[in-house]
Amino acid sequence: MKHPPSESRAHDPFAALRVRDYRRFAAGFICGSTGLQVMNTAVAWEVWKRTHDPLALGIAGLCRAAPVVVLALYAGHVADTRDRRAIVSLTQAGFAATAVGFALLSAWDGPVWGFYALLVVSAVVRAFNGPARQSFLPLIVPSGIFQNVVTYQSGIFQAAAIGGPILAGILIGMLPATWPVYLITAVGCVVFSLAVASTRPREAPRGKKAPTVHAMV
Repeated sequence: MKHPPSESRAHDPFAALRVRDYRRFAAGFICGSTGLQVMNTAVAWEVWKRTHDPLALGIAGLCRAAPVVVLALYAGHVADTRDRRAIVSLTQAGFAATAVGFALLSAWDGPVWGFYALLVVSAVVRAFNGPARQSFLPLIVPSGIFQNVVTYQSGIFQAAAIGGPILAGILIGMLPATWPVYLITAVGCVVFSLAVASTRPREAPRGKKAPTVHAMV
């Protein structure tokens, strides 16, 4: 009895890695995601070290979350109507600039409210980065291997979520100051920005550009 082609074809666990553009994206994603986890851990450490106040950590968390929630619909609309490669590349550059700002605040012993302000800026950047990055992936890989791509993306994210804070702790313990840790984040995000800029995505269908409530929903 003959099996359908979809059943008889051998599964290729490395299918995603055989795509040039995804290899570049994945390498950049490793650097950028790990860097952001390092930055978030370093910021939490610095806020705690300066205040020893649990409420201060709560405020930091609110600064990271509130802009993402508020801008969710609009950021998704922008991702649907604009060049996703440009959005991902520019927002990664924005993360790098924010990390440099944290480095300067740390080196100059800046006020805690300065960390809150930069967390808000970082969250605004993240609000636009997330939808564009996720919807950019289908443009650089064949649809037949997208499930394989999602598996790799999930693995990379989990590795960064675990390894980033550990790396941050090691660096904070080893280095005489915290500000160089943020520069590592900046480098990682620049690498991701350049990796995305070097890809050749397919043209994506664009929705209406007017940010009406109906269009955003």
